[in-house]
Amino acid sequence: MKKFMRKAGVLACGAVLLFGMAACGKKTEGEDAANMTPAITAEPTAEPTATPEPTATPVPTATPKPTPTPNPYEKYEGLYLKDLAVKNDFTLGTVINYNQLKSKYYVGMAQTEFHSVTTGNEMKAYSLLDQAASKNNPEGMPVMDYSEADEILTFVQENGLKMRGHVLVWDAYMSDWFFREGYTNDGAYVDEATLKARVKYYIDEVMTHFETKFPGVVYCWDVVNEAVGDGGDFKADDPRHVRTYRNSDENMFYTIIGEDYVEFSFACARETVEKLQAANPEVSIDLFYNDYSTFYDAKRDAIIELVKSINSYETNPDGSYKKLCDGIGMQSYIGGYGQQAGCMNTQDITRIETAIRKFHDLGVKVHVTEMAVRNYDKDQAEKHAKFYGKLFEAYKGLNAEEQLIENVTIWGICDDPMLSKTEYSYKQNGPYCGLFNRACVRKDAYYEAMIALIGDMPIKDLTHVPAKLEDKTYPIEYSEFNKDYAGSVKKIEYTTYAYADNGEEITKEAYVLLPPKYDENKKYNVLYLMHGIGGSPSEWNIASAFSEIRCAMDNLMYYGEAEPFIIVVPYGRSGVNYKNTGFDVAYTFYEFGKELRNDLIPYIDEHYATYADYEEGYDLTAARDHRAMAGLSMGGMQTINIGLCECLDIMSYFGAFSAAPTSNTAEVIAEKLQEFEEYDIHYFYNLCGTEDGTAYHSAAAAVEGLDELTDKITDGENFMWHKVKGDHELRIWHLGLYNFAQLVFK
Repeated sequence: MKKFMRKAGVLACGAVLLFGMAACGKKTEGEDAANMTPAITAEPTAEPTATPEPTATPVPTATPKPTPTPNPYEKYEGLYLKDLAVKNDFTLGTVINYNQLKSKYYVGMAQTEFHSVTTGNEMKAYSLLDQAASKNNPEGMPVMDYSEADEILTFVQENGLKMRGHVLVWDAYMSDWFFREGYTNDGAYVDEATLKARVKYYIDEVMTHFETKFPGVVYCWDVVNEAVGDGGDFKADDPRHVRTYRNSDENMFYTIIGEDYVEFSFACARETVEKLQAANPEVSIDLFYNDYSTFYDAKRDAIIELVKSINSYETNPDGSYKKLCDGIGMQSYIGGYGQQAGCMNTQDITRIETAIRKFHDLGVKVHVTEMAVRNYDKDQAEKHAKFYGKLFEAYKGLNAEEQLIENVTIWGICDDPMLSKTEYSYKQNGPYCGLFNRACVRKDAYYEAMIALIGDMPIKDLTHVPAKLEDKTYPIEYSEFNKDYAGSVKKIEYTTYAYADNGEEITKEAYVLLPPKYDENKKYNVLYLMHGIGGSPSEWNIASAFSEIRCAMDNLMYYGEAEPFIIVVPYGRSGVNYKNTGFDVAYTFYEFGKELRNDLIPYIDEHYATYADYEEGYDLTAARDHRAMAGLSMGGMQTINIGLCECLDIMSYFGAFSAAPTSNTAEVIAEKLQEFEEYDIHYFYNLCGTEDGTAYHSAAAAVEGLDELTDKITDGENFMWHKVKGDHELRIWHLGLYNFAQLVFK
């Protein structure tokens, strides 16, 4: 802006000078002599000559204003790249570190632009390990300090994001004292058995800590990082190319544990996942091997051999191989390291496509985990943007017919022209690598990636796409914030009782999402929306005005595709410690029906404009046509077991999304419905992902054959068993609520 004003000032001064000279007609002394009128020699004419008309002062011509350059990306301003990614069957992630939590610009970008994040260093062993505490631990096991990592995880949880755990075992920069007796800097190196015990303990403690304190937030772990060497640093007869050295440093994991330390680490991690799942069937954590240069032939093929080895390391009781590794993380730093030569080479895109296909053929998931499109020359911005477009076009093409990639996480996310050429980040990413500039503002590269993912899909400024029941995700336009038609959230406190414990009176919190343009003089339907076993109301993220699912509800109502309704999101535990997210209080979920009937619904009917005519001792059944219940996972179980089977007299719409394993079976449901002979079911919608190892069996068992067991259910009329491709994940639950909102209160 300063540059523009300076130029404008120069133009203005020049115009004044020019106009002033025209008005004064001032000439130089030489010009007067050269243009002097010659002397008259003839007699003058008798008739007096008329006084000549004065010469008019020329009117200055205004300097034309420069025509503003049109913004070629203007029509895409209201869209988000992450939503387009989901349309193409992958999620979008980025990196965040402890210091970046202090940057409102970076935090704001992470909140709105991405589905998931990865910590830079804070979850790595050398950041977590506490040497002093480890020395003093009488059990001889390592001790961790989670303080910085926990702050990042808190941010992630509060904003409804997901976290990639990075990383459990990595030889680079690993604290040497971890391998020594007494955890001292100069002690003797421990033996194989001792180090195996430490590694096993460390993996279990770290994974358990994050899953217990932040249930469901860490959706996958990079178990081992960069174990495949680059040449000369591995044994010649090892097809896995597992490195024995890194630069001149010995890989102590390899030296002490042995050549199978990678496989051993995965076995430990799988054991922990199984332990966590035994305590809570809803736990879903994928285990990944992560590495760089994955798209170059030699490294790619060695990684393939390593993953084969990992997944044939242990056997199941039936003799089949146990799948220890769920996926491969491709770091994808693309371009010359520290130099412009080799950057933005389209052959790299071809190599990436080939590697992804080969990795997928192993039967594992593929994530792009640390992507940076390197660029060291600011004058190459246009070429950089076009390359980004081609890269995302390739991602789109890979998923066009079959999902080959599930996540793309970008680490080279923001430009940083201030980097010194000697800095690691300069070489690793390049100063002009980003989708965003240094101020976290979208660059042309962002929009080129967006255009590539849009392809032939319609966007809002072209035409509105009418809502319909979706199988993948809802249309992008429904996830946009509608500033002219947005609901509002109230945090309430109500009196209830610890029905699952000692019955004492307690005060509980809940959140109430009021529909856009809420009017106390009108009457509104009410949906009671439940969370999962290790979660809280924040799982639905309705507190944020910009959350995708809240925007979807607002927009469905805006377009008239859903009846306006109030959403109440309570804590689903009817116990003293109702905020306890541990699995030891799961029993409190089963007593929620008493709280719902006796306390929560009466409170909502008393304080908000519902269809119920509230008064002391009022009839809850009178407004049952205007109440619904839905939930994810354990909340889906509550919807079935409590809503449908216990509260059919006071509500009539039900939505279960990935209903938990303790859900009633079709036979039990049909039997319990006999108790409500005079009450009908307006709609029962049951949704689950077909790849959901946690809930698919229970969700199916609750509904398959149900329409033959009771006359209250008729498939295609007031019932739908909706099976979609997906796992036990937020995308499925958001999809469920979006679809359910179109079915209720009709």
